[in-house]
Amino acid sequence: MTSSSLSKVLRETLVLFDDSGAPQTTTEVAERLDLGRRSTYERLTRLVDHDQIETKKVGANGRVWWRSTTTNTAGQSASAQDRSATGESDIDDTPVRKQFERGRQDDRRTFELLVDAVKEYAIFFLTPDGHVRTWNRGAERIKGYNPAEILGEHFSTFYTEDDRAANVPEQNLSEAANQGSVTDEGWRVRADGSEFWANVVITPIYDDGTLTGYAKVTRDMTERRERERRLRTFRKAVDAAGHSIYYTDTDGTI
Repeated sequence: MTSSSLSKVLRETLVLFDDSGAPQTTTEVAERLDLGRRSTYERLTRLVDHDQIETKKVGANGRVWWRSTTTNTAGQSASAQDRSATGESDIDDTPVRKQFERGRQDDRRTFELLVDAVKEYAIFFLTPDGHVRTWNRGAERIKGYNPAEILGEHFSTFYTEDDRAANVPEQNLSEAANQGSVTDEGWRVRADGSEFWANVVITPIYDDGTLTGYAKVTRDMTERRERERRLRTFRKAVDAAGHSIYYTDTDGTI
């Protein structure tokens, strides 16, 4: 994709990178845009998706970004050069593509805003190899990490040591890719080291048959599990005492 077909906000972000390839941190770009780190990170990852810039993780939580060299000096993408070389049609469909791309970006942004507003569920996306790409407010509340701490980290961070040793994270991704989705319940680890009982659904995401990542939805079920445990304990105590127990509606119906 050429830079001219990007959305306005992505073009505004791209002009901050010169052709020298000098890397910039997320914070540096955010300050130049006068934008939050979360929104800046989303813009930068979209530019990476469009092959306009490149990125690399540095240190424990840092990441740098620089201008990609995959576009030639004339601004023609490699795919366009390939079409010219093979004699394929070079009809100018730029207006149509721009409108279509703008619609896709608007829909994606609306979806991202809706997901980000959800607080009851941790909803985030992973790369094909399991690294965290997005982070909503529910994920921040449930798991305790802010975006700067967790974006780019491997999702196995959320699993217990025993599960990591048993390759449970990798098995979950493999099962999701093979079966279309996977549902799992088990202990997960928060940023402060505490554990909670989680219900997890992992769904693979494909683009034209190519696996591009995973969507992961996590719900904190600790309170429900504790209620069920107390109820089982109560029932055992009642049975051991030789008493019966039953429930009625407000009208007395059993």
